[in-house]
Amino acid sequence: MVAELDEKLARRAMKNVTAQAEMASLRITEAAPGRIAFVIDAPNTVANYHGSVHGGFLATLLEVAAGMVATTLDLNNVALTSAVNFIKRAPVGPLIVRGEVSHAGRSTIVARCRVEAPDGKLLTEATFALFVLPPEE
Repeated sequence: MVAELDEKLARRAMKNVTAQAEMASLRITEAAPGRIAFVIDAPNTVANYHGSVHGGFLATLLEVAAGMVATTLDLNNVALTSAVNFIKRAPVGPLIVRGEVSHAGRSTIVARCRVEAPDGKLLTEATFALFVLPPEE
């Protein structure tokens, strides 16, 4: 599959990025209806005492991706539930995050998201149920 980058969707998706300094390097590489991908350079400040990226930061990246992917369908949303699976340790440095909508209804969205190493190996995956909010005015 060839990655698409719809600039309008990418700009809309960026409103889901939290204002913390650790997110400053986030760059969207794919934005299409129902799909999002971004790269981020996870800094040392998000490492746990083992030297790996802390699970809380990985979960934050996945939730950001879930919200972003819902906005590619022009659906304002908040997270209802998440199920995160930590597969392998995530090293500090570049990470790839992908999200895809598997269901978009009138009141809920289901998004599947993953964090990958630069070589494409799966590090963390999650499924989110999102609640559809009224459009912003």
